[in-house]
Amino acid sequence: TWGHVWAGHLSLVAAWSWWPWLWAAALRFHDRRQWRFAVAAGAALALQVLAGHPQVTFLAGVGLAAVLAVRAAIAPSLAQPQGAPWLLRQLNVTAGALVLGAAVAIAALLTLPQWLATAELAPALNRTLSTPLEIATAYSSPAATLWSALRPGPVGGAAAAAGDVGYHETLAFVGPAALALAVLAVARGPKRALGLVAVAALFLALSVGSHGPLLPALADVVPGFGAFRVPAR
Repeated sequence: TWGHVWAGHLSLVAAWSWWPWLWAAALRFHDRRQWRFAVAAGAALALQVLAGHPQVTFLAGVGLAAVLAVRAAIAPSLAQPQGAPWLLRQLNVTAGALVLGAAVAIAALLTLPQWLATAELAPALNRTLSTPLEIATAYSSPAATLWSALRPGPVGGAAAAAGDVGYHETLAFVGPAALALAVLAVARGPKRALGLVAVAALFLALSVGSHGPLLPALADVVPGFGAFRVPAR
Protein backbone atom coordinates (compact mmCIF):
# COMPACT_ATOMS: atom_id res chain seq x y z
CA THR A 1 0.00 0.00 0.00
CA TRP A 2 3.00 2.35 -0.07
CA GLY A 3 1.75 3.77 -3.36
CA HIS A 4 -1.11 5.34 -1.45
CA VAL A 5 0.97 6.46 1.50
CA TRP A 6 3.19 8.78 -0.48
CA ALA A 7 0.08 10.25 -2.08
CA GLY A 8 -1.03 11.39 1.36
CA HIS A 9 -3.63 8.75 2.16
CA LEU A 10 -2.56 8.19 5.75
CA SER A 11 -6.12 7.18 6.62
CA LEU A 12 -5.35 3.99 4.71
CA VAL A 13 -2.60 3.13 7.19
CA ALA A 14 -4.93 3.87 10.11
CA ALA A 15 -7.61 1.59 8.65
CA TRP A 16 -5.14 -1.22 7.89
CA SER A 17 -3.93 -1.23 11.50
CA TRP A 18 -7.30 -2.59 12.69
CA TRP A 19 -7.36 -5.44 10.16
CA PRO A 20 -5.45 -8.03 12.29
CA TRP A 21 -7.46 -7.14 15.42
CA LEU A 22 -10.74 -7.71 13.56
CA TRP A 23 -9.61 -11.03 12.11
CA ALA A 24 -8.05 -12.26 15.36
CA ALA A 25 -11.17 -11.55 17.43
CA ALA A 26 -13.51 -13.09 14.84
CA LEU A 27 -11.40 -16.23 14.48
CA ARG A 28 -11.14 -16.59 18.25
CA PHE A 29 -14.95 -16.45 18.51
CA HIS A 30 -15.17 -19.05 15.75
CA ASP A 31 -12.88 -21.38 17.70
CA ARG A 32 -14.06 -20.75 21.29
CA ARG A 33 -17.69 -19.57 20.92
CA GLN A 34 -17.22 -16.83 23.53
CA TRP A 35 -19.26 -13.69 22.89
CA ARG A 36 -16.65 -11.33 24.27
CA PHE A 37 -14.63 -12.00 21.13
CA ALA A 38 -17.59 -11.04 18.95
CA VAL A 39 -17.84 -7.76 20.88
CA ALA A 40 -14.11 -7.21 20.38
CA ALA A 41 -14.50 -7.84 16.64
CA GLY A 42 -17.30 -5.30 16.51
CA ALA A 43 -15.21 -2.71 18.33
CA ALA A 44 -12.26 -3.27 15.97
CA LEU A 45 -14.56 -2.99 12.96
CA ALA A 46 -16.01 0.26 14.32
CA LEU A 47 -12.56 1.78 14.79
CA GLN A 48 -11.61 0.70 11.27
CA VAL A 49 -14.71 2.43 9.90
CA LEU A 50 -13.90 5.59 11.86
CA ALA A 51 -10.37 5.57 10.43
CA GLY A 52 -11.98 6.93 7.30
CA HIS A 53 -11.06 4.57 4.48
CA PRO A 54 -14.10 2.35 3.75
CA GLN A 55 -12.42 0.46 0.91
CA VAL A 56 -10.04 -1.12 3.41
CA THR A 57 -13.00 -2.11 5.58
CA PHE A 58 -14.70 -3.68 2.54
CA LEU A 59 -11.58 -5.71 1.70
CA ALA A 60 -11.12 -6.76 5.33
CA GLY A 61 -14.73 -7.96 5.49
CA VAL A 62 -14.54 -9.89 2.22
CA GLY A 63 -11.28 -11.51 3.30
CA LEU A 64 -12.67 -12.46 6.71
CA ALA A 65 -15.76 -14.05 5.13
CA ALA A 66 -13.50 -16.09 2.85
CA VAL A 67 -11.26 -17.21 5.73
CA LEU A 68 -14.24 -18.26 7.85
CA ALA A 69 -15.70 -20.16 4.88
CA VAL A 70 -12.44 -22.05 4.37
CA ARG A 71 -12.21 -22.91 8.07
CA ALA A 72 -15.77 -24.23 8.00
CA ALA A 73 -15.03 -26.31 4.91
CA ILE A 74 -11.87 -27.96 6.26
CA ALA A 75 -13.23 -28.53 9.78
CA PRO A 76 -14.60 -32.04 9.05
CA SER A 77 -11.17 -33.21 7.90
CA LEU A 78 -9.79 -32.17 11.27
CA ALA A 79 -12.47 -34.01 13.25
CA GLN A 80 -11.98 -37.31 15.03
CA PRO A 81 -13.10 -40.43 13.11
CA GLN A 82 -16.05 -40.88 15.46
CA GLY A 83 -17.15 -37.28 15.01
CA ALA A 84 -19.95 -36.02 12.77
CA PRO A 85 -18.35 -34.02 9.91
CA TRP A 86 -21.68 -32.64 8.65
CA LEU A 87 -22.70 -31.37 12.08
CA LEU A 88 -19.26 -29.90 12.69
CA ARG A 89 -19.40 -28.07 9.37
CA GLN A 90 -22.84 -26.64 10.21
CA LEU A 91 -21.62 -25.45 13.61
CA ASN A 92 -18.66 -23.71 12.02
CA VAL A 93 -20.82 -22.06 9.36
CA THR A 94 -23.22 -20.87 12.05
CA ALA A 95 -20.38 -19.51 14.18
CA GLY A 96 -18.90 -17.67 11.20
CA ALA A 97 -22.24 -16.11 10.30
CA LEU A 98 -22.90 -15.14 13.91
CA VAL A 99 -19.59 -13.37 14.42
CA LEU A 100 -19.85 -11.50 11.11
CA GLY A 101 -23.41 -10.39 11.83
CA ALA A 102 -22.67 -9.44 15.43
CA ALA A 103 -19.55 -7.49 14.49
CA VAL A 104 -21.41 -5.53 11.80
CA ALA A 105 -24.31 -4.77 14.16
CA ILE A 106 -22.01 -3.62 16.98
CA ALA A 107 -19.88 -1.52 14.61
CA ALA A 108 -23.00 0.07 13.06
CA LEU A 109 -24.25 1.06 16.49
CA LEU A 110 -20.91 2.48 17.62
CA THR A 111 -20.43 4.47 14.41
CA LEU A 112 -24.03 5.68 14.04
CA PRO A 113 -23.20 9.36 14.66
CA GLN A 114 -20.58 9.25 11.91
CA TRP A 115 -22.97 7.59 9.45
CA LEU A 116 -25.62 10.26 10.11
CA ALA A 117 -23.11 13.04 9.46
CA THR A 118 -21.84 11.30 6.34
CA ALA A 119 -25.36 10.87 4.96
CA GLU A 120 -26.02 14.59 5.40
CA LEU A 121 -22.78 15.62 3.69
CA ALA A 122 -22.90 13.04 0.89
CA PRO A 123 -24.86 15.17 -1.62
CA ALA A 124 -22.13 17.84 -1.50
CA LEU A 125 -19.21 15.45 -2.13
CA ASN A 126 -17.35 15.50 -5.43
CA ARG A 127 -17.18 11.68 -5.60
CA THR A 128 -20.70 11.30 -7.00
CA LEU A 129 -20.80 10.57 -10.74
CA SER A 130 -23.88 10.30 -12.92
CA THR A 131 -23.76 6.76 -14.30
CA PRO A 132 -22.37 3.35 -13.24
CA LEU A 133 -20.13 3.36 -16.33
CA GLU A 134 -18.56 6.70 -15.33
CA ILE A 135 -17.95 5.43 -11.81
CA ALA A 136 -16.51 2.07 -12.89
CA THR A 137 -14.12 3.56 -15.44
CA ALA A 138 -13.04 6.60 -13.43
CA TYR A 139 -9.24 6.84 -13.26
CA SER A 140 -8.77 4.23 -15.97
CA SER A 141 -5.14 3.86 -16.98
CA PRO A 142 -3.56 2.49 -20.18
CA ALA A 143 -2.05 -0.99 -20.30
CA ALA A 144 1.45 0.51 -20.19
CA THR A 145 0.76 1.38 -16.57
CA LEU A 146 0.68 -2.32 -15.71
CA TRP A 147 4.29 -2.69 -16.80
CA SER A 148 5.42 0.28 -14.72
CA ALA A 149 3.64 -1.22 -11.71
CA LEU A 150 4.80 -4.82 -12.13
CA ARG A 151 8.50 -4.05 -12.65
CA PRO A 152 10.10 -4.28 -9.17
CA GLY A 153 11.68 -1.19 -7.70
CA PRO A 154 13.96 -0.71 -4.69
CA VAL A 155 11.02 -0.74 -2.23
CA GLY A 156 8.89 -3.36 -3.92
CA GLY A 157 6.80 -1.09 -6.12
CA ALA A 158 7.35 0.55 -9.47
CA ALA A 159 10.79 1.66 -10.63
CA ALA A 160 10.58 5.17 -12.00
CA ALA A 161 12.21 5.73 -15.36
CA ALA A 162 11.99 8.41 -17.99
CA GLY A 163 8.98 7.96 -20.24
CA ASP A 164 7.17 5.51 -17.98
CA VAL A 165 3.45 5.78 -17.39
CA GLY A 166 3.04 5.82 -13.63
CA TYR A 167 -0.17 5.72 -11.64
CA HIS A 168 -0.26 5.35 -7.89
CA GLU A 169 -3.63 3.56 -7.77
CA THR A 170 -2.15 0.67 -9.75
CA LEU A 171 0.94 0.57 -7.55
CA ALA A 172 -1.20 0.04 -4.47
CA PHE A 173 -3.01 -3.01 -5.84
CA VAL A 174 -0.60 -4.72 -8.23
CA GLY A 175 2.97 -5.58 -7.31
CA PRO A 176 5.68 -8.21 -7.01
CA ALA A 177 4.11 -9.74 -3.90
CA ALA A 178 0.88 -10.51 -5.77
CA LEU A 179 2.83 -12.03 -8.64
CA ALA A 180 4.88 -14.19 -6.26
CA LEU A 181 1.74 -15.50 -4.56
CA ALA A 182 0.16 -16.26 -7.93
CA VAL A 183 3.22 -18.22 -9.05
CA LEU A 184 3.23 -20.21 -5.80
CA ALA A 185 -0.47 -20.99 -6.16
CA VAL A 186 -0.04 -22.30 -9.71
CA ALA A 187 3.06 -24.31 -8.75
CA ARG A 188 1.42 -25.94 -5.72
CA GLY A 189 -1.90 -26.69 -7.39
CA PRO A 190 -1.24 -27.82 -10.99
CA LYS A 191 -4.80 -29.11 -11.36
CA ARG A 192 -6.14 -25.64 -10.66
CA ALA A 193 -3.45 -23.79 -12.62
CA LEU A 194 -5.60 -23.16 -15.69
CA GLY A 195 -8.40 -21.69 -13.62
CA LEU A 196 -6.02 -19.42 -11.70
CA VAL A 197 -4.41 -18.19 -14.90
CA ALA A 198 -7.85 -17.51 -16.39
CA VAL A 199 -8.90 -15.48 -13.35
CA ALA A 200 -5.65 -13.49 -13.43
CA ALA A 201 -6.13 -12.77 -17.13
CA LEU A 202 -9.70 -11.61 -16.48
CA PHE A 203 -8.54 -9.23 -13.74
CA LEU A 204 -5.81 -7.82 -15.95
CA ALA A 205 -8.33 -7.24 -18.75
CA LEU A 206 -10.66 -5.44 -16.34
CA SER A 207 -7.90 -3.36 -14.75
CA VAL A 208 -7.34 -1.12 -17.77
CA GLY A 209 -10.91 0.14 -17.56
CA SER A 210 -12.00 2.37 -20.44
CA HIS A 211 -8.76 1.53 -22.31
CA GLY A 212 -10.09 -1.99 -22.93
CA PRO A 213 -13.42 -3.40 -24.13
CA LEU A 214 -14.30 -5.67 -21.20
CA LEU A 215 -15.11 -3.36 -18.26
CA PRO A 216 -17.22 -0.88 -20.28
CA ALA A 217 -19.27 -3.79 -21.62
CA LEU A 218 -19.92 -5.21 -18.13
CA ALA A 219 -20.27 -2.06 -16.01
CA ASP A 220 -23.96 -1.59 -16.71
CA VAL A 221 -24.77 -5.31 -16.77
CA VAL A 222 -23.04 -7.05 -13.86
CA PRO A 223 -24.42 -6.00 -10.44
CA GLY A 224 -21.80 -4.17 -8.39
CA PHE A 225 -19.43 -3.37 -11.24
CA GLY A 226 -20.62 0.22 -11.31
CA ALA A 227 -20.17 0.82 -7.58
CA PHE A 228 -16.36 1.15 -7.36
CA ARG A 229 -14.00 3.65 -8.90
CA VAL A 230 -10.51 2.86 -10.20
CA PRO A 231 -10.48 -0.33 -12.33
CA ALA A 232 -7.06 -1.37 -11.03
CA ARG A 233 -8.66 -2.26 -7.73
